[in-house]
Amino acid sequence: MINSYQRQKSTRVVSSGSDDIYEQALANASAFDSEHNFHHERMTVPHSVRTLVTPIRYGGDSVSGTRTVPNHIPRPPYARTGQVPHPPHYIIINGEEELDALRKSARLARDVLDLACRSAKAGMTSNDVDVIVHNAILEAGAYPSPLNYAGFPKSVCSSINEVICHGIPDDRPLKTGDLASFDVSCFYEGFHGE
Repeated sequence: MINSYQRQKSTRVVSSGSDDIYEQALANASAFDSEHNFHHERMTVPHSVRTLVTPIRYGGDSVSGTRTVPNHIPRPPYARTGQVPHPPHYIIINGEEELDALRKSARLARDVLDLACRSAKAGMTSNDVDVIVHNAILEAGAYPSPLNYAGFPKSVCSSINEVICHGIPDDRPLKTGDLASFDVSCFYEGFHGE
């Protein structure tokens, strides 16, 4: 049984102003901490730390155009327009057949991620890795999920050095010591695997 406190929190109406949402989030976090007797010190990062850091990447790296996908490859809803559809307002319960398709999609994404990581070498560009990922996903009969998702121009996300996530592959050569992270996902048999 849901008690009235939980019910009230789950149905609370929040105004659309970003300050109101932030204040409400702080109030919710504070109420949770109080209810569960959590005590912690606030962590702050001095402004001077941010101003002393020089970016590892320099500007001017070029990003080439988007790659094409053959017409016979099934596409997710956003593939042609870049417009991401709203998620459904209900829970989808999949059967065994759908779960098998989801597992295949996830396995393909993992295999292509392994390929991307094995392929990345000093002197290559993240754009070169994008070509490898793009071609491997197409050869499997899948669609590279990042491609045109909200207008994203590439088939893989490549986060190099200080780029946290969802970096766009470019023509900057990788150097020994660079920290490279790749995010591979694909649309296969109606499911996104990541």
